[in-house]
Amino acid sequence: MIIHARATLYLPLVALFACTTLLPASAAPPLRGSDVLATVDGFHITRRAVARNWVQIDPKALDVLGRVLQDRWMAGRPGSAAVVPSAALYSALFASSSQWKSVLKGMIDSRVVADAAALAHIQVTHAEMQQRAHELLNTVRQQQGITASDVELVRRNHIPMPLFLQDMAYRIRCERLLKQSIAAHNGHAISVDDWVEVRLLFAAIPSTSTPAERAAQTAAAHDRIARWLSEVTQGRAMADVARDHNEDTTRSEAGLNGPWLRGTGDPVLEKVVFALKPGQTSGIVQAANGFYVFRCEKRGATVSLDDRNIGWQQVLKNRLPAFVAGLRLKAHVTSVVPLPAQ
Repeated sequence: MIIHARATLYLPLVALFACTTLLPASAAPPLRGSDVLATVDGFHITRRAVARNWVQIDPKALDVLGRVLQDRWMAGRPGSAAVVPSAALYSALFASSSQWKSVLKGMIDSRVVADAAALAHIQVTHAEMQQRAHELLNTVRQQQGITASDVELVRRNHIPMPLFLQDMAYRIRCERLLKQSIAAHNGHAISVDDWVEVRLLFAAIPSTSTPAERAAQTAAAHDRIARWLSEVTQGRAMADVARDHNEDTTRSEAGLNGPWLRGTGDPVLEKVVFALKPGQTSGIVQAANGFYVFRCEKRGATVSLDDRNIGWQQVLKNRLPAFVAGLRLKAHVTSVVPLPAQ
């Protein structure tokens, strides 16, 4: 385990978590390594396990333990060995920061996802973890213009390689579980035929209005997009119309929405979008947030592999937090820390 230069002085402290010596009786019960902070389908996540993960990824946590050891040593007689009870270490560490809550949440999610993957017969090999790590670190190298090795990059970020590979396994399991979920929704395995690229017009309906105001704003939004569609039917380029009028982020992209994977969007809109052939334009379609007009730019294999990869990364960004939260709801999870609602 390599974290930083000073951290190597504190590595023996990790072994002290096995110590069972307790502090003198006080109003508050001592913190023990065996304290259960969370359970996932009967599997216990203890304070000791959280602490071990925490000190491996957070140099500040090691600094806290180092200060406790230094204070005890300085308070002792010259030449005597200072023995620090584990309760004192845990008290100092867990009182120093709330970062342990994030570590615990991560460990809960990791266990939930691992259990779900096992039920789905998803296996991740060590070679796959290494390959994913190499791909991720290659991206870092390209972005930063450096040539450091995988090991050196991981060392620079103060993360032990075993924990880094565990994170790669978590990512792979999440992606494969999400792909299975999308495939189940679509009724077939994901293929190139499930990708489309569209250009769109969009007129927004405000979401904070009263019912009476919303009715008027809905009618106004429909009138706006009808005028924009009329511009297109009269021969003006849809890209120019979208660039002038769209009321969402696609305005800066001349209406291009990026690669769209079947099973990941509004079902009402998908029914329209995936019925279009390249070059075809839809009529006006209403959704909860406004009105749309779509034109199919590319479908299936004409959507490049690079664009499909970009689209998939966007799917992961948009859908994984809620997907993992859904897995937590299906599992039997208890925690001393409130878990985020999704």
